[in-house]
Amino acid sequence: ERSAPRGPDLVVDDVQFIPDLPRVGEKLTGQIRLRNIGNRMYLGNSGCRIRFYLNNILLTDTMLPATQLMLEPQKSSTLTFEIPLVDTVNEGEGLFCVVVNPTDEFVELCRDNNQFYRLIKLIKP
Repeated sequence: ERSAPRGPDLVVDDVQFIPDLPRVGEKLTGQIRLRNIGNRMYLGNSGCRIRFYLNNILLTDTMLPATQLMLEPQKSSTLTFEIPLVDTVNEGEGLFCVVVNPTDEFVELCRDNNQFYRLIKLIKP
């Protein structure tokens, strides 16, 4: 009998914006809740890339150090982010997306759960 595969599997559970209505031209500040839904802790020494998009346009691409990924199975961690909202971003509603491990810095149990979407409303400065 074969055993089930073992390994980490990181997902973004939630995204919160601070304030709820960010202003165009200012920094977008918020928090993401990252959780390991796998059955093994990530033990690698490399970090993990996280990408942030607005309406399918890349806002930023950042690398989390491995120490922020040392999550036991079924445990989560809240991380703060700060992204400049460039002047080319318009006011109104948009689709904000966070993608964890987009370039496979480490092997996960599942690659189909690495994106999280949330509607965002941007207001004038």
